[in-house]
Amino acid sequence: MQESEAIRKFVEYYMEQLKLLLSHPLMAQIIYSALAFIIGVAVLKTVNNMLKKMVQRNIISQSAYVRIHNVLSIVIYSLILIIIISLFTANIYLVLAIIGFLLILAYSAKGLYTNIISYYAILLGRIIVIGDMIKIGDVIGKVRNIGALYTEILTSDGSIVKIPNSLFLEQLLKIFPELSIVKILVHVEAPFTIEDVEDKIMKAVSSYKGIVKISPNIKVHKLTSSAAEFEVTVYTTSPEKVEQVFSDIAKELLRELGEYKVEIVRLKS
Repeated sequence: MQESEAIRKFVEYYMEQLKLLLSHPLMAQIIYSALAFIIGVAVLKTVNNMLKKMVQRNIISQSAYVRIHNVLSIVIYSLILIIIISLFTANIYLVLAIIGFLLILAYSAKGLYTNIISYYAILLGRIIVIGDMIKIGDVIGKVRNIGALYTEILTSDGSIVKIPNSLFLEQLLKIFPELSIVKILVHVEAPFTIEDVEDKIMKAVSSYKGIVKISPNIKVHKLTSSAAEFEVTVYTTSPEKVEQVFSDIAKELLRELGEYKVEIVRLKS
């Protein structure tokens, strides 16, 4: 009987001490701080798992995942720190200073967020899809890949241009129907001037109405002291028109470059 009474008093004593401990303002601050930390870590882990699934499905790249994860980690842990500081101190200036630091950090990474948001806008709104022939700014080509931060454009010369996704919502975007490429090689014997030949080629191609009105791509393919070769790229709306377009443009080029000794050949696209 005495033993059970002693145990009861022991339990009552420690329960009373626990109540006193929990009623202390510092203990409440510790509990709220722990809750803030647990919730913040849980949110970060949930978002991290979502990002990993997006990497597995090739929605975002591994490098994009690392960047997003790092930024989110900084933001969430900084918010946890602000909450804990606000619980343990009445120094509002310290809290405001930390908030200001976070705002500066968020502003410095705004390009990252803008491109990611634009990525989802492009996909959900089907603004462009892989395979579209587009013109944005001075870049003309076919959409090769749409990533979380950049969209890859394959140009007529085989190079890949990476354009930030945000530009597709900010700049004028032109989408063409399915286009076929016509490449023409113009061989010119000396004497000549590069500028004069390029001007005449541009005039001949621009006057032809059977091509899509995209600025033709004219570049020097080969240059020697006795001759020069120019590669001309134009676009037509149908594969069936390629031969006819080449024939018509070749005639225009011969007419325009009549003062030179010229050879015109169609290149494989």
